[in-house]
Amino acid sequence: MIKLCTIFLIVIALESAGQKTPAVSTNNKGIPAKALDSLSYDILFNTIRMIKVAEDPKKGPDFFMHDLKETNENGQPGYTAPYSVGGFNAIVRKEATSWGTGTTRWVWEADITSLSQGLTPDQLEKLDIKTDSLLKLLKYKEGKTVNMVESVHSRYYSFVKQPVVSIVLTFYKPVYNSKAAASDSLLAIYKPILLNPAFARAAASKLWGAYKVEDFTEPEVLPIFQNLVSELAPQKIESVYEILMAVPAGTDHKNSMELIKPLTPSQKEAVRALAQKVVDDYYEKQRKQFQGDPVVNQVQKKKELSGQSDCKGIPENMKFKFRTGLTMQHYNYGQTRIAVVTSFDCSMQKVHLIQYGSKDKTPIINITLTFTEFTNWERCPKQYYRCSHCAGEGGGLITAYDTKVKELPFGYFSGIETKVSRTTSRTYWEACKYCTGSGWELLPDKAPYN
Repeated sequence: MIKLCTIFLIVIALESAGQKTPAVSTNNKGIPAKALDSLSYDILFNTIRMIKVAEDPKKGPDFFMHDLKETNENGQPGYTAPYSVGGFNAIVRKEATSWGTGTTRWVWEADITSLSQGLTPDQLEKLDIKTDSLLKLLKYKEGKTVNMVESVHSRYYSFVKQPVVSIVLTFYKPVYNSKAAASDSLLAIYKPILLNPAFARAAASKLWGAYKVEDFTEPEVLPIFQNLVSELAPQKIESVYEILMAVPAGTDHKNSMELIKPLTPSQKEAVRALAQKVVDDYYEKQRKQFQGDPVVNQVQKKKELSGQSDCKGIPENMKFKFRTGLTMQHYNYGQTRIAVVTSFDCSMQKVHLIQYGSKDKTPIINITLTFTEFTNWERCPKQYYRCSHCAGEGGGLITAYDTKVKELPFGYFSGIETKVSRTTSRTYWEACKYCTGSGWELLPDKAPYN
């Protein structure tokens, strides 16, 4: 293993000389050190460069905020990173602002996807381990304050169509503007998009998230959206309807109703009419799906929930997914959801899935998807099976015994035992440690091709 000091000397020397491949150096004992391979060089060289940016007080967020590359569904902006591995995809993403501590949290994420093309899952996993072991050699100012690095590690995205191994560096920079300036900047970007009803809902959803990134509270955001509603209503009432539909789940109902206060009675009626049209269109679509007597269709509905893949609405290449009891997975923005198909309705073109929770408790996931949405789910390499350790019961009754020994006062009795023992018992339910009480185990698929 190359000494850490040697790695730094190699990288610093190369950075100064502008070389692309490292020369053979020596460690502190004068023994020739093994040259870094090109992948290791790229990983270390560019990660160290980014660590320098993170720790340099002279390089604020403006150093890497030149080119906005993407915004994710949470409203977090991602900028083209100043450094990348092998010249491939790399972004610096703003994750959060803390006005209390005066810090902003950033993530540099550099893919090495191109270096892993054609590799098997085992090889990708080894690449992830190798990358992580290299990154652990690096030293940096660790912390969660200004110009400090929180962590550096590799991440293996194994649940995407094109698996990715990335370097992830989380660091902190100072707050670089005021709340008012942050709000003005967001509105300048999003307001023109909100005028287009086709994109208004998605833009409004991201804008809610962007204000959260900037550390705005719900009471602070609501007046801003009130002003937006008031300003856009005379121009595009359809956009106002889409903005109202984008209010995040969990928002206080009374607060969300405040958004419509700026609207005039005629504008409120226009929004109501748009909402009614959506409802009418939905039911009209449902009516068109039924042919003949709806009473007969209702009787036939039970047959269609049998779990057989003979629905006309299912594409031929997707029929393997429509099997009750099949464990499926869906990857989205770094998070993987795993759930089991419990039923599907051909007439409604809906699929119901759950993820098992603890025994006798509400499932962790309980969702109904359209056939179209379900096409984005893939068969999970692991499947749920009844737990063999608890026979699917989720646990069992345990009886525990407790014995207490009491020493009687010395001399209280004469010539007999002065200790008294008393045993009590209690019976309780103990969850199975293998399935955590659900009665189901997530195990490697025993029949992956069936």
